[in-house]
Amino acid sequence: MKTKWTIIISICMIAITITVFCIGLFSIDPSNKNVKKGVVDLTDGTVEKTIKLNGQWEFYADELLTPTQIAKTSSSPTLIHVPGSWESQVNSKNEVEVGTYRVVVKVPIDGNYGIRIKSIRHANKVFMNGIEVGGMGNPTTQLSEYSFFEKKFNTFGKSSNGEIEIVIQVAHRYKSNGGIVRPIVFGSAEDISIYTGRTILFDGVIIAGSFLIGLIFLLINIIRKRAAADLYFALYCFAQGISTATQNEKLILIYAPEMGNRLLWQWQYLSLHLAVIFLTLFFFQVYKDSVKKHVMWIITGMVCLAAVIYSIENPIVKWIYKDFPPVVVQIIPIITMGSALLLTVFIIVKAIIRKKNDTIILLVSVTAFICYAASLGLELLFEVDMRHWPIIAQLVLMISIAFFISYRNEKANKQVNRLTQELLLQNEIKDELIVKISQEMNKPLSELLDSSKVLMDGKVGPLKAKQQEAVISMSAGVNKLRRIIDDFLHASKVKGQMQFAMTPISLHMLNELIYEVSFFVKETDKVKIKNNIPLDLPIIMTDEKRLKQALTNILHNAVKYTEAGEISVNAYENGKFVDITIKDTGIGIEKHRLQKVFDTFYQIPNVPQNQKDGLGVGLSIAQQYIKLMNGNISIESQIGKGTTVTISLPIYEGYFVAKDAMGQTAAATDLVQESVVKADMEFPLLVEGKKEETILIIDHDKNDLLKMTDLLVGNGYNVCAYNGREGVQDLISTKRVDLIIIDVHMPKNFILVLTEEIRKLFQITELPIILLSRTDRLDDVGMLFKKGINAIIRKPIMKEEFISQIQSLLAMKEAVEWSVKQELMYYYAQITPHFLYNTLNSIIGLSYEDAAKSREALEYLSVYFRAKLDFQKQLSIVSIEEEMELVEAYLAIEQLRFKELRVELDIDESVAIKIPSMTLQPLVENAIHHGLVNKNDAKIIISIQRVGEYVQIVVEDNGVGMSNEQQQQLLKGQNQRLGFQNPFKKIMLMHNSKFELYSTPGEGTRIVMIVRDKQ
Repeated sequence: MKTKWTIIISICMIAITITVFCIGLFSIDPSNKNVKKGVVDLTDGTVEKTIKLNGQWEFYADELLTPTQIAKTSSSPTLIHVPGSWESQVNSKNEVEVGTYRVVVKVPIDGNYGIRIKSIRHANKVFMNGIEVGGMGNPTTQLSEYSFFEKKFNTFGKSSNGEIEIVIQVAHRYKSNGGIVRPIVFGSAEDISIYTGRTILFDGVIIAGSFLIGLIFLLINIIRKRAAADLYFALYCFAQGISTATQNEKLILIYAPEMGNRLLWQWQYLSLHLAVIFLTLFFFQVYKDSVKKHVMWIITGMVCLAAVIYSIENPIVKWIYKDFPPVVVQIIPIITMGSALLLTVFIIVKAIIRKKNDTIILLVSVTAFICYAASLGLELLFEVDMRHWPIIAQLVLMISIAFFISYRNEKANKQVNRLTQELLLQNEIKDELIVKISQEMNKPLSELLDSSKVLMDGKVGPLKAKQQEAVISMSAGVNKLRRIIDDFLHASKVKGQMQFAMTPISLHMLNELIYEVSFFVKETDKVKIKNNIPLDLPIIMTDEKRLKQALTNILHNAVKYTEAGEISVNAYENGKFVDITIKDTGIGIEKHRLQKVFDTFYQIPNVPQNQKDGLGVGLSIAQQYIKLMNGNISIESQIGKGTTVTISLPIYEGYFVAKDAMGQTAAATDLVQESVVKADMEFPLLVEGKKEETILIIDHDKNDLLKMTDLLVGNGYNVCAYNGREGVQDLISTKRVDLIIIDVHMPKNFILVLTEEIRKLFQITELPIILLSRTDRLDDVGMLFKKGINAIIRKPIMKEEFISQIQSLLAMKEAVEWSVKQELMYYYAQITPHFLYNTLNSIIGLSYEDAAKSREALEYLSVYFRAKLDFQKQLSIVSIEEEMELVEAYLAIEQLRFKELRVELDIDESVAIKIPSMTLQPLVENAIHHGLVNKNDAKIIISIQRVGEYVQIVVEDNGVGMSNEQQQQLLKGQNQRLGFQNPFKKIMLMHNSKFELYSTPGEGTRIVMIVRDKQ
């Protein structure tokens, strides 16, 4: 239906254009009154309305005659058709072509009459009944005296004896197209005035409508922004309004009466060209893919060039106006604007062919534009009066485009509304889906956590050290995933599932929170957090846990987006609220993105890569929590200067009473605490329990220290409690400690340095470390775990959770130790048969040569068996003294067999370390049988010396040596030589131990083992 009516309207407009043209061309207008031989008779009463004096006027070629001169002249006039140019009827050799028109109008009654002159080319003077009543310019035959001004005007005169003689002198400087080219309207003075007023009003309405539509769409463009099509259409309306004001009734002259012909024409050409340019750009903006951009710019550039040439004084336009007839002057802009018109038609037709949405509506616009341009062109080329049709076509054009834009906007709004409803529905579905998925994921995650705890506790069997570390890493990853799921749940906005415990709290907890965030700021960040929280803040009514989480999210955001500078936290009383401001000097946020930062999953674009981590839910969660706690949150920011987030929370109504009560309670608590501290207990505090495990606690808060000491001693543990850092490192290096607990409020450098020193001495499974914190949402826990922290426990301490965590870590430690011993036992069981087999073979071989030496070898072997039986009591770890007893027994046997074998021992008797059993003997055996065989000057050196905090064990021979390739095969496990691989693996199981191999073919081999002396 829409397409049908669009086509019908377009066809009707084309038909109207053709009809108006034909009426003007063939003078079939019903309002025409044919003038015959210079006389028109109106005595039949038609004078009551205006008529057009079209027909045969008397014409005196090449003469400018007044009515008096006409009466006296002897020359006979010719007849000329009006309207129309005089063309070949003027043959004057004057500088300016001239002619005089005369007509006699017979009227039924005498009175005041007038004529409406639309267009005479060019200078003219009008006489009515012998009296000069008006004119435009100065008609003369001398070019120097010639002047003209083209404008519609009225003249009035009185009839005499039922007749009015109208004489019009016309002068035209060009050689053609001069004369009366538009109909002259005749009527009574009153009718002519009404007729003129009606045409002026019509133009005024068109101009006002153009500017009004343009203003509306300009405002729409300002509101919507980036709507280039709306802007181009608004500019088109303005240009078209100006163009209308310079044509027809030329209403622009009302406000600029001194405007000359040239300036008027310049405004006409400029406004018309600009209208064409903006209309072309509008259609191109709507359908960008319908034409190549360079084609569009070439054509619009041509139109712009023509506009410049015709609207600005320059030699080219002077030359055109001087040496070319008006028809040429008119054709050039028609060609340039016509090319833009064809481009516009091409864009629309191509869009219609491609079945673009709503393109058919623009068919009316294109048709109206064609009709408007065609009407102007026909008026210029054929001197045809197209009446008001060009203006009507122009009005239809603007209205149709405005309708098209409004229709598209309305359709877009409907689509936006539909999509909004769909998004709201999808958002609800998303929230439900997140909740369901989170709930379902929590189940297997809880099972994973439970399973990892069982594995760490060693309840299903011991784990090796690497396996234990993998389980710890898995547990940390599961906890991180649970925090992410928790964020998803909070971000889903399912408020019915959020439980808030609203209680009166003191904002002093902000001090602890700020300290902890300061602690977790990365060392590479040049960021300082400044605490400006006053001590006399009123009590607020809120949920402490949710408030901590909201503030933590905001503080971490501030840290993340501040590479260097300061983050200040302030709080002050503001009426019935307490305002908390967090101000940073970070990168800032663009103004149009400020409200988006509270959207779920929104992340600021165009930020450095190292600042893109996170899910984009921190501020969203903070906003939800603050609002649900009856508070408010706002944000201000400037690019490059920083961001300020302000949180307003309601003050507890009875906070004055509560403050007094809290003061009394605090005083009583101080008395109690003071009495406890004075109970003959000084720090550091050493308390023995019933169990073997010793736990070290480091906390600045004496009350917390006493509470934890009581809990741990009550569970049988030995406790060393320190409320400062002095003496802690000495204790760790001199006394066995099985677990360390550190409060996060201890100096940051102390915690980091202590952790690093501990991890140099002990693996993460050998000496667990627990960090105490007052918040359970620390985004930088990854940094702590990398430093060597095993777990984080939240204060205030809950007995069950506290003891359970300690038991779990100690069970993990015990399980790992047992696992290492089991692995060493495996290697021991592997090497023992190997050693016995080789030793017995040596004794059997010796028995054929020397029976006495065989008996001596058997005595040494009995020493080995005694040591072995004694070793079994000690499982897999033996002292270096016991290990050397085996080595010396073995060497004695081999020396009985190989008399050339020389043995050099360099042993530091003060060394008392423990190593895995059967570690040195296989290496010595390997050196003798693979390096010293068939060598006359065979020598083996064994050295055990203390080097700083380490003990260096060297086994060196002067045998055949090994190539680099053979060495790499041994170290990488590609060569399964048991005598080397077995000791190598056992040494590498020991923490902070090294195994080095040096060998040169033909010179010998040197094996160096470095073991930390833990004594």
